[in-house]
Amino acid sequence: METKTYTVTLKTDDDGKSQMHRRNDGFNILELAGIAGLLLKEFAGILGEEIKVDTITREVVMDEKE
Repeated sequence: METKTYTVTLKTDDDGKSQMHRRNDGFNILELAGIAGLLLKEFAGILGEEIKVDTITREVVMDEKE
């Protein structure tokens, strides 16, 4: 089985400055463009209430210090 991942991480420090980090592990540029287009259509559909979200799955990562 092949797995591809694209990760976006936004870090904001105490001063309010933000840095965005992206990591591409396996996708080519055309695949990323297609995924981005599908996401935009999905977001627009949710905002326009054309798409009703029935299930939302979230993964919460707890800081080991807590």
